[in-house]
Amino acid sequence: MAMMTLLSAPLSPVQAGAQQNKMKECNAKAADKKGDERKKFMSSCLSGQ
Repeated sequence: MAMMTLLSAPLSPVQAGAQQNKMKECNAKAADKKGDERKKFMSSCLSGQ
């Protein structure tokens, strides 16, 4: 049960800001991609690969 609580805890403002910045960067880089190509790119980009 404790693990469930940890996994559902909200992100800190710092974590949320970093996550939003990463999303912005990846979205900008994926501007020319569509469909499955975009999904694959975004998944890879957001995971840091």
